[in-house]
Amino acid sequence: MNPADVLIIIDMQNGICRQNELESLDLTHLIQQINDRVQVYRTLKQPIIWIQHHDDSIQRETVAWNFLPELEVNRTIDIIIEKDHPDSFHNTRLTAQLNQLEAQRLEICGAQVEFCVDTTIKAAFDRGYQLFMYPNMTTTWDNAWMSAKQTQKFYENIWQNTFVSGLA
Repeated sequence: MNPADVLIIIDMQNGICRQNELESLDLTHLIQQINDRVQVYRTLKQPIIWIQHHDDSIQRETVAWNFLPELEVNRTIDIIIEKDHPDSFHNTRLTAQLNQLEAQRLEICGAQVEFCVDTTIKAAFDRGYQLFMYPNMTTTWDNAWMSAKQTQKFYENIWQNTFVSGLA
């Protein structure tokens, strides 16, 4: 898939993707995939936006709040946008940043499938952006109803049939 105008990486943080000694779904593989996509965008000089969540359980400036250390975040050239809501557009500068970049095509990946990724995909779609994703470029946890893998596949099916143009 050709890169979109912007790569948006959602909530790939210690407190979201790691809990005690456990990791969310396929985290090691996802980190490598994200780093690969980051390199593609950097080579083409396309912007990368990292979304960083904070709330009562993930306080700013804590280990939980930090991005996963294996990720290739470059705070000098990448754009970091903080949020306190599942919707990455809600009360943030994301819309203004995308307008400034004249971006219409967004590639989305990150955590957590059924919360911030799903909400942001639908919010971006409602704002008229064209969305692209690679399969399995999200992560989540098992829940009371489905395994993490089932949750990921369930949401990918919804996104592919309605919201995302390029889920191959």
